[in-house]
Amino acid sequence: MTATPSSAVQSRRFLIIEDDRSQAALLCHWLKAANHEVEVVESVKEALARLPDGGWDCVISDLMLPDGTGLDVLRELKRHRPDVPTALMTNAGGLDSAIAALREGIDDFILKPVSHNDLMDRVALLCSKIVTPTRVLAIGAHPDDVEIGCGGALLAHAAAGSALHILTLSSGENGGGSDVRKVESEAAAKALGAQIAFGGLPDTEMKANGETIRIIERVIREFRPTVVYTHSHHDTHQDHRAVHHATVVAARAVGNVYCYQSPSTNIDFRPTRFLDIGPQLGAKLELLSVYASQEQRAYLSEDFVRSTAVYWGRYAGYGAVEPFEVIRDTRED
Repeated sequence: MTATPSSAVQSRRFLIIEDDRSQAALLCHWLKAANHEVEVVESVKEALARLPDGGWDCVISDLMLPDGTGLDVLRELKRHRPDVPTALMTNAGGLDSAIAALREGIDDFILKPVSHNDLMDRVALLCSKIVTPTRVLAIGAHPDDVEIGCGGALLAHAAAGSALHILTLSSGENGGGSDVRKVESEAAAKALGAQIAFGGLPDTEMKANGETIRIIERVIREFRPTVVYTHSHHDTHQDHRAVHHATVVAARAVGNVYCYQSPSTNIDFRPTRFLDIGPQLGAKLELLSVYASQEQRAYLSEDFVRSTAVYWGRYAGYGAVEPFEVIRDTRED
């Protein structure tokens, strides 16, 4: 299907290193007005402490700081994250240092005093250098939900080098021992090369309320996915419907959101995106075999999984397919 690019300004995360608080407040105001997230620190020490865990898209630093130079910070960042665009702010007296910084791999410099237009021009240049990897979040109400619904897609994403994260909102205690099912979920995530988180919600009693939305929002805020998979609204299981509605709210800023089929989806499930998982089908079956405590479930049998994939294959060249309803699709592939 044809993708429609988003017209909204994409939010980026900026770390500003500036000890002049009035200058920092002005930069922060301008960037936030342009839909960006901003954190400000005032020293080399603070900046080095924030670099490892910030997930910054861009870092802008003043040259002269109370305990060193911004160039020291940007050099350290480039050693570990050469993909993060950086800029050094300086007045005319530090121009030689700024030019030397460019030779060392710093991406740009901003001359003080900083005007709004100049900052926005430099920020646009920095953002144009960002390469955004695909970051995939798969959300399920219970253990094995995401592997059934989008296991092939997750395997394809993993093969393409995407970062994967799974959020399972309950331990599925009504379907077996919660400890066993959690261990199985962790084993499946390990096989995918995915991180996994558990929401701790009660099986069969989930609600599309503030608590559920906040759990999903927290994972989205920390993982920052570019693609989200979740349950369909067209499902007879109340937990699945609740998770669908909560995800649509929590993932409102994510550009690509898709709903997968589960064994309890009903006849109103209307997919419009079909992913050929022929190369991944064998691996998907192995992934599902991790859930040994659920082996009595007919929908986990090899015949059922294969026949379901082949059934949907008639929409995509008669291969083996996973079907998805599209909530939002801004990809260009």
